[in-house]
Amino acid sequence: MHAPRLARHGHSHSTAVALLALALGLGGCIEKRPRRNERAGAEAAPKSASIVDPAGVDGALDHLIEGERFQVAVDADDAAEGAAQPLVTIVEFSDFECPFCGKLAANLAAMVLRYPEDVRLVFKQFPLPMHAHAEPAARATVAAGAQGKFWEMHDALFADRTKLGDEALVAHAKDLGLDMTRFAKDFAAPETLARVQAETNEGRVVEVQSTPTFFINGRKITGAKDADALALLIDEEIATAKQLMAAGAKRSELYARFMHAAKPGAGQPKTADPAAKRGEASKVANYAVGLGPGRPTTGPDDALVTIVAYADYGCTECAAAHGTLASVIEAHPEIRVSLRFLPQSRGAQNGARVALAAGLQGKLWEAHRSLVAVGAGIETAPLRKLAEAQGLDMARFDTDVESPRLLAMLEEDKAVVENVRGTAKPPFFFVNGRFLEHTASVQAFETLIAEESKKAELFIVSESLTRAQAFESMRQTWRGFKVIDAVPKAPIDAVPAAVPAAAADPAKGDELANTPVRGDAKLAKVTVVACTDFDCPACARGAKILGELTTVYGDALALEYRHLLPPGRNSGETAHFAAIAAGQQGKFWEMHDALYANRSARSDTALEKLATEIGLDVAKWNTDRKSERLRPRVEEDTAACGSLGLTGLPAWKVGDEIILGAQPKSRFVKAIDAAIAK
Repeated sequence: MHAPRLARHGHSHSTAVALLALALGLGGCIEKRPRRNERAGAEAAPKSASIVDPAGVDGALDHLIEGERFQVAVDADDAAEGAAQPLVTIVEFSDFECPFCGKLAANLAAMVLRYPEDVRLVFKQFPLPMHAHAEPAARATVAAGAQGKFWEMHDALFADRTKLGDEALVAHAKDLGLDMTRFAKDFAAPETLARVQAETNEGRVVEVQSTPTFFINGRKITGAKDADALALLIDEEIATAKQLMAAGAKRSELYARFMHAAKPGAGQPKTADPAAKRGEASKVANYAVGLGPGRPTTGPDDALVTIVAYADYGCTECAAAHGTLASVIEAHPEIRVSLRFLPQSRGAQNGARVALAAGLQGKLWEAHRSLVAVGAGIETAPLRKLAEAQGLDMARFDTDVESPRLLAMLEEDKAVVENVRGTAKPPFFFVNGRFLEHTASVQAFETLIAEESKKAELFIVSESLTRAQAFESMRQTWRGFKVIDAVPKAPIDAVPAAVPAAAADPAKGDELANTPVRGDAKLAKVTVVACTDFDCPACARGAKILGELTTVYGDALALEYRHLLPPGRNSGETAHFAAIAAGQQGKFWEMHDALYANRSARSDTALEKLATEIGLDVAKWNTDRKSERLRPRVEEDTAACGSLGLTGLPAWKVGDEIILGAQPKSRFVKAIDAAIAK
């Protein structure tokens, strides 16, 4: 069942050498969990179980077995513990980097202890591709199992999921007293990887899609169930097993009886993309092609699916391909789209520069549509007139379009995709990294959007992420991430530094005294007043959008921050006080950005870490943020927001216009452009 395979994955021979070097020179220990030590004497040793083939029993008792069950094979060489002739067999598919798997592991261990004569636990490897350390950790347990220490390594890895790197794996192995030379050899052996892959494919066949997933006498259960829920399920299965024995079944053949009544899984093992030619882009893999820094996007920032479109102008296929994309965007307002460029002619390159320069004024997509419409005439088209028709500031456009920065952006776009596309000519697209050529139909996009949405939802749950964090987190697990991430980035105009507001005249009672301002309010054509709270998810999305727009609009836009703490939301004071105290050291905006980027960091330890990272005098900052004299500042800001009509979360005032709630970037751009026009 665990036949060797030639494929290698992740850590190769070089890693084996590194592991051996670490093994010979690294000291260290891990904190032992008491689980394996809770059994005394002979009970501490795993018991061998007799394996009866389901084909060796008849179906005379199938009618006693109720509910949907899957045929989950158990082999004599599987990692297992518990009863030798169990009433209940639990087969667990798990991932060592999955937080919920660790919780389930502890609860399943408790069940083995609670039912020592009735329950047997079988462990199957199912490392998820988005977890960089899961597959090496799986191989480490197999290598430890070759020396009789599978469960000890299993416990050590689940005890601390932050310690799964190469050095940590070696430290665990040394602490378990393994022969380190043999461990390093087994860890890198093709047979070890083949076993992990074989068990993972077993899971796919029985329709495992996420971890943890486990089967109790073939009954499929997902998620980290607590001990009480597990005990209830086990008690139900014990009752069924006893009914089978009362009807004549032997205890040794119970699992075979359950499997005889079960159905085969309908899932399929993972296979390579048979249609992909060597050197060409696969339509199965997710490639780590990102948005591109500084590129305007359309659609929500927290979209589950992001399409990165690579554009060209003047080609025969351009109009049809971009027309298909436009139809997809119209049908799916929930997706995000980023536009990058791979021009194939001088005219197309000039067109790409026009689009990018228009993008710096918030008109990339308008310019893009006009450039596509030019068609084959791109080589001689009056591109400046096309830009002027978009209502751009032409003095700024003339400067931007000749900027070396735009050429650097085009070079970056080319370098990102050069080792991915093979011989494919643009336009082409990446749907959450999945490649589609210019001939792709709307239905092809629809299929990938549906598939990738489900995968993203599972990833978010597995990693305990917000939707806004998902794309970049997933991208780090996709093919080619390290190579693509190493591509030199085009320079991006820095976000203007905060300029302190003018000192207030106490006699006038100026309500804007000491209000943090990003940008120069005196030079700006429009100042956005943000009334938000640091613990509000929609506020965080809005802050990110406005941070990007201050780059796009430059000196024309300033951002003024007001602390809005609605009644009853006292828990938010911690973050507001942290930001105000940072502002007393000239670091308000740095703390502002850090608080929004780390919305779970609200403990003293976590906040102190943020303060250290942005370079504060932490002792002074701690004293300041805990002072009650900051409270009036929050109360005054909240009152000022109310006087402006900004009472809900989040709320912004752009010129004369009020924007409430979670809004896309286009909503802010429209309001800012209108305010500037006035």
